[in-house]
Amino acid sequence: MGWLFAPRIHGRLALNKDRTIIRFSGGKAYRTPNIYAEQIGLMIAHKQLVPEIGIDYKSVFENAWNYGGNITQKFKLNYKDGYVTIDAYATQFINQYVIDAEQNASEFLITSQKQTRAFASQVELYYDILRKLNVRMAFKYYNNQANYGGQTLQKPYQSRYRAFVNLAYETKKKLSFNTTAQFYGQKRLATIDQSFEGSKGNYYSEPFMLINAQMSKTFGFGLETYIGVENLLNYRQPNPIIDYENPYSKRFDATVIFAPIYGRMFYVGLNYRLK
Repeated sequence: MGWLFAPRIHGRLALNKDRTIIRFSGGKAYRTPNIYAEQIGLMIAHKQLVPEIGIDYKSVFENAWNYGGNITQKFKLNYKDGYVTIDAYATQFINQYVIDAEQNASEFLITSQKQTRAFASQVELYYDILRKLNVRMAFKYYNNQANYGGQTLQKPYQSRYRAFVNLAYETKKKLSFNTTAQFYGQKRLATIDQSFEGSKGNYYSEPFMLINAQMSKTFGFGLETYIGVENLLNYRQPNPIIDYENPYSKRFDATVIFAPIYGRMFYVGLNYRLK
């Protein structure tokens, strides 16, 4: 690759007796893609990974400028501690490899794109509601776009909007409860198969929510037992495999996955810590 110039800067500023923290960073980054190893999940479709004409993906690497920062503000409300954090980070790609599944029903097209952008931001709130009862909430926004057949579209299988709520409580007898709810906004689907309703480039999933919960008990001699449930609402993606009855047909595609394919699951277990 020869000589590469990769500057990087990090900064941190503490104000108001460390109750306000400002961080920022930025710099240049390079990456050598390994297309087939990184896209091994696409091998479960009856399609080929095909480089776009004129692309030598073995000799060109990705490179981008990235920058951003976050602010954390600690506070006290009703004698209880909490904090708010705001993050914002952006990436400006000079060259990026993108897999396009929306131009040909029999191909995953490897494209090289210039001047694509990605942006991510998040707001997080943590607060001790009561003694040993705390809540953590977050909202995340993604804007990660690329070119697909001449259109600038959101990258597939990424929710532009996501939300998260976690409640945790522990009793004096070391019995703890933890519940998490995650909301996923609609995702764009990378397929042109007619079994999905919509027009080319406009296939979207429905929003959905996942809820996980766990209860655990800690004993004084290093033993902890726990019981929990994942996907409490039993949400599953309907018909996750296209043409599943004909695995050798040209329509067979098991890559259009946007939600859990397994339903509600219970588990139980124990941990023992050796001193």
